[in-house]
Amino acid sequence: LTDFTQVPLTQEGEAQAKAAGNALAGVAFDAVFTSGLPRTVQTAAAVLEENESPHLEPISIPAFEELKGGKVVVDTREELAARLAFSFDAATEPGATFLPEGEAFADAYDRITKGIMHIVKKHAWKQSLLVAHDGVNRLVLGRACGAGLAGIAHFEQDLACINVLDLD
Repeated sequence: LTDFTQVPLTQEGEAQAKAAGNALAGVAFDAVFTSGLPRTVQTAAAVLEENESPHLEPISIPAFEELKGGKVVVDTREELAARLAFSFDAATEPGATFLPEGEAFADAYDRITKGIMHIVKKHAWKQSLLVAHDGVNRLVLGRACGAGLAGIAHFEQDLACINVLDLD
């Protein structure tokens, strides 16, 4: 069994992280946050290599670790991708979890909201980079637009996608 929390970037992931760095090359970040998991740390490093802020040391915020998934058995990668994507549809139902026996969406939403409040209140920055995971990004976007859990199924997060949020 693979511990998916410890999986590093693939060659394709490294190329996508470098492309994200190129896309953000003109942005001067004041702070960089990651979940602390290897893929996010590697992505942040690749972005910063291409960026005007290479001196920044990313800050790990465990609240932004990916949702803890339950166990699911599938025959193909496509079936797994579909199960993952459609698992967000039921997020507002009482007791709904990320995959069977996974983390409750409501608990993940609370955890990630606390992470957002932490980086807003405890760190001084005007422009920051948060490198997180699909489910985390969806929950951040749901919170940011005021839709909460009801909105997360409507955000599709492709690999190495970039979301820009303006907090006031």
